[in-house]
Amino acid sequence: MELRQLRQFYEVCETGSFSAAGSSLYMTQQAVGKSMKQLEDELAVVLFIREKSGVSLTPQGEYLKERCKVILDYIRDTEDQLREIGANCPLRTRIMLPEAVMQEIRTIGASSEAALTDTQFIDCQVQKDGVDEQALEEGNCDALILPAAVQRDDLLAYPLLHVPLCAVFADTDKKINKKELSIRDFRGKRVILPSNWIYMKSSLLRAFKEQNVTPEDVISVEDREEGMRMAEAGDGILILTERNLMNYDKSGYRVKSIPIKKRSFSWNLYYLFRKHDTCQKEILRAYEFLKIRLLI
Repeated sequence: MELRQLRQFYEVCETGSFSAAGSSLYMTQQAVGKSMKQLEDELAVVLFIREKSGVSLTPQGEYLKERCKVILDYIRDTEDQLREIGANCPLRTRIMLPEAVMQEIRTIGASSEAALTDTQFIDCQVQKDGVDEQALEEGNCDALILPAAVQRDDLLAYPLLHVPLCAVFADTDKKINKKELSIRDFRGKRVILPSNWIYMKSSLLRAFKEQNVTPEDVISVEDREEGMRMAEAGDGILILTERNLMNYDKSGYRVKSIPIKKRSFSWNLYYLFRKHDTCQKEILRAYEFLKIRLLI
């Protein structure tokens, strides 16, 4: 059971149907329905009574809705408490990350960038020329945020953020009839990517190569609107982060979106720090804050 599924479940409860929840979450009705079926299978209970007019909750569904609200409220309260604790702490955790990573965090949402730059107990240092674990060795920072976990005995790498992706394509495209896509499904297809993706783009191209998948072409676009227009016109499949698509109004475009299988490809960020750092308590507090804050 994942946090995104709980959010989707709560949205279905509030709106009363998969289609209405899908509209507010910028997901297809089928994608919401599949996610909720996976949740039911995982919990081994029936959560919904499915009717033509919508859905209603079973007793188990009513209970999960109550617990779901508690969980979401708890996450927001924890964020506020951590922010308050940090405001009263004189020590600021120095975190470095490459500028390319910050650019890709911006594509996820403004709140994600604000978690790093507008938090009183975090000193975020964005490095234009990139950064690696040597910055930790030289004491230039307390922690790093990188798109890969470094395997070293003297360092710890904690998973910070998992970024699921989705594919956007013309609603007239009848060749794509799956509920999820894998990397192999992009063979011979034109792929459209945001131009400010650097690490994510290189990770995708590496995944294509590892799976012996050769796209017809990989096109970079400056903004989502251009990518949406191309996808609507059938000029390729636009790849966006799931959250980016959820926060974007695509109602003016005749397009459909489906998720890319997480086991096929996803993008991850890691939080690296020294194993025996004397300020480990403060470093871990910053980690816990960011892990929660980046989920919102």
